[in-house]
Amino acid sequence: MESDPTITLVDVRFPMEYRGGHIKGALLAPFTEVRSSAVAYLPRDTEIVVYCTTGARGTYACNILHKMGFKKVLNMTGGIESWRRQGFLVEK
Repeated sequence: MESDPTITLVDVRFPMEYRGGHIKGALLAPFTEVRSSAVAYLPRDTEIVVYCTTGARGTYACNILHKMGFKKVLNMTGGIESWRRQGFLVEK
């Protein structure tokens, strides 16, 4: 997923959380700013995978993106905590 050009990873946590470790290649778009971030730089022609720490903020962000007309939006089940538990790497 990290290197798949058909997927855009979006980290919707706060900047401090992102700096503490994020999935390589993920764009930062805090859930409180997801509307403006989406308009500014999220592509509409790729699948968007949103994640947060455990999934709650990701669900909120997905709902907003769907309402904005983004069709291919998914919330990463379990968030970055699940990603880490499965042994996948994060970068700082």
